[in-house]
Amino acid sequence: MDEFTLVAPSPPVDPFLKWAGGKRQLRSSLRQHYPPVFTGYVEPFLGGGTVFFDLATQGRLEDRPTTLSDVNGDLIGCYRMVRDHVEEVIQTLTDMAVGHTADHYDEVRDDFNAHRRRLRTRPGLVSDGYTPDLAARFIYLNRTGFNGLFRLNAHGAFNVPEGRYTNPTICDAACGGCRRSSADRRCAS
Repeated sequence: MDEFTLVAPSPPVDPFLKWAGGKRQLRSSLRQHYPPVFTGYVEPFLGGGTVFFDLATQGRLEDRPTTLSDVNGDLIGCYRMVRDHVEEVIQTLTDMAVGHTADHYDEVRDDFNAHRRRLRTRPGLVSDGYTPDLAARFIYLNRTGFNGLFRLNAHGAFNVPEGRYTNPTICDAACGGCRRSSADRRCAS
């Protein structure tokens, strides 16, 4: 399991990734199950991070240690890059948004897979080899791919087709919260 530790964001942010099985639509129902008081937060199945971002938005994680983890090393690598190199990720996403077409999606996916192949052949965790450019590609594919799925084939290649979006939000919603939360380098989003 890949993980990292951080302090909760301030000011509040919303999740910047769509994720299969995400809890965004259940957010208000889940709130009644949050404990009234706690000293720290550990998220073992991060995904899009809806519960984390909701608690952080309410200020309930302020000054509390927070550990976000997931078995998906690409996901954790992306969160780390946004936390540590948000401006580079945003710039790359902005450039990608301008060139978005079906052909561009295929090019980005092919390049993402080439980078992932190199990561898989080196020792260590996939997340440790992530770069801001690769994180931007991950976000781009998440925002423009079919239903925000992250799926790998038997060869370890990302194989999700392009979604049927007329005008997908690639960077605005994804980056606004990233920039605010990373300004003081306290957020992994």
